[in-house]
Amino acid sequence: MTIGEDLSCFAEGEGTALTAGLLDAVQDIFYVCDRDGTVVDYNERVPEVSGYAAEEIESMKMWEFVREADRARITERVTDIVEDGERIRTEGHLLTADGDSIPYEFSGSPLRGRGGDIVGFAGTARDIAERKQRRRELERKTQAIDAAPVGITITDPTQKDNPLIDVNSSYTQMTGYDESAVVGRNCRFLQGEDTDAEPVRKIRAAISEAEPVTVELRNYRKDGEQFWNRVSIAPVTDEDGTVTNFVGFQQDVTVRKERETELERQNDLFEKAQDIADVGAWEYDPHSGETYFTDQVYDIYGVGPDHDPEPESDIQRFYHPADHDTVRDAVSGALEYGEPYDIEVRITAADGTEKWVRTRADPQFEDGTCQRVRGTIQDVTDRKEREQELTRQRDTLELLDRMVRHDLRNNLQVVSGHAEALADHVDEGGRESVEKILHNVETAVGLTRSARDLAEVMLHDSDAEGAFWLRPVLDAQIEEARATSRNASITLAGPVPDVRVTGDDLLPSVFRNLLKNAVQHNDKEVAEVVVSATERDEMARIQIADNGPGVSDDRKTEIFGKGEMGLASDGTGIGLYLVETLVDSYGGTIRIEDRADWTTSGSQSQVDENDAEGAVFVVDLPLAA
Repeated sequence: MTIGEDLSCFAEGEGTALTAGLLDAVQDIFYVCDRDGTVVDYNERVPEVSGYAAEEIESMKMWEFVREADRARITERVTDIVEDGERIRTEGHLLTADGDSIPYEFSGSPLRGRGGDIVGFAGTARDIAERKQRRRELERKTQAIDAAPVGITITDPTQKDNPLIDVNSSYTQMTGYDESAVVGRNCRFLQGEDTDAEPVRKIRAAISEAEPVTVELRNYRKDGEQFWNRVSIAPVTDEDGTVTNFVGFQQDVTVRKERETELERQNDLFEKAQDIADVGAWEYDPHSGETYFTDQVYDIYGVGPDHDPEPESDIQRFYHPADHDTVRDAVSGALEYGEPYDIEVRITAADGTEKWVRTRADPQFEDGTCQRVRGTIQDVTDRKEREQELTRQRDTLELLDRMVRHDLRNNLQVVSGHAEALADHVDEGGRESVEKILHNVETAVGLTRSARDLAEVMLHDSDAEGAFWLRPVLDAQIEEARATSRNASITLAGPVPDVRVTGDDLLPSVFRNLLKNAVQHNDKEVAEVVVSATERDEMARIQIADNGPGVSDDRKTEIFGKGEMGLASDGTGIGLYLVETLVDSYGGTIRIEDRADWTTSGSQSQVDENDAEGAVFVVDLPLAA
């Protein structure tokens, strides 16, 4: 190869051949160019890599070996060498004869002649494809780490206390600490008072043994807020197996832990509720045929957890024969038509104990097919026995009520009829005895009526309550009291509000007994009774005032007790007990006030304030919706 005259000095000398051999042996490209950039010398790597023949290379400019996108920049850097004498290093893509583009790092230095002038330049080009690839991979990994939704940390165990040397943005967001505040510190700074020692011990042991570990522990953010941290740590080793770093993945699992804690609490409450209510839960999968029981179901059936549940065999084994069809029909309706059921049937437990159970089921369908049936079973034996006892008591009361109302009253009517017939055949003394007989007969008749009311109260069904217009009920009882009461003045003060109140068929007996009490317990020659009614605060207030002896403060509450009677009364004391019982069942209240206080308080009254002796019974009944 011919070397230009200005560069010939670099090709002369005893070491020229040796130098050329060394340059041909290296893997990098070596080249020499004159000031115009023409290639005047090169090693064997140039034709090997570029694919150009030697005769082609001798006429090429240096930048012709560079792809079009890099030529302007490379030409500018060559000018920096030959004009300013700079040493350069830059990256570009070498363009081969086949048109392939290979990333290379180019370096160049000026060559000076014997007079010191720059006569050209020499340099090397190194294939950096692998390095570029590694750099891109590193960049991708770095970007992936920074974009990861979990906190990532890297520590250096070769330094004292294994400090953090890198963290990603998710870690800083999760903890509230800036990167500068954590790098150089051991990650234990996130621990606090409520951090459990056991997961910390596991982390230390794993790091000591260079083993991976995953734990969940309480940590603290920068602002002091606690959070649950799921920490996974793994060792990173070099080619020799030496641990160079530990990488950690940290995830805030507070929401999940709180859900788990709440679920555990609910499950615990559910278990306790099942124990208290004696309720068990079950689930049946019609596809697999598998049935799941809670412990309470096994207890109700009297079997152990080794019992293998199966619907049909359990029906045959445990359920009363008379209830087999009821249970089968309910199960069939649930599985085939998605019909929930709620039935009460009899079973015989494994130990022979007979029980009543309430079993309910809720079938769950998807795409027209039953996927599962979930339900409960509850031991209701005690309630059923109470209901049966109550039924027997109701039957007895109904029989007693019929005897009192029919047989006894018929006999009393016979006695009353004979007494009235004797009245015209006896002298003055005999007539007094007849009057006593008639009075006692009347009292006995009243007793039968109270007994009937008492029976009805005891047999009272709260589900039968409804809405009743107050005015017709109150008017009817006032008229009845006027017709049956001797020496009594019963008046209605003001209009009755046009409202409906909560009550049932026994509502009239409330007012009948209060009016009867006002007359019967009155010690005046003429009993004066004033009835008034008002509406306020979603309640109807009915007040019945009398001019009797009144009720002392120590008796205003106990007078409503069962069997309590007024002063000097020959009554039974049942009436007021019935009144309070019924009013309470309607959601209302009843109390006694002094008539004097009632008069001066501004309430409606038709009595003379100078004659205010007596009591006022105040009844508040809720208005019907």
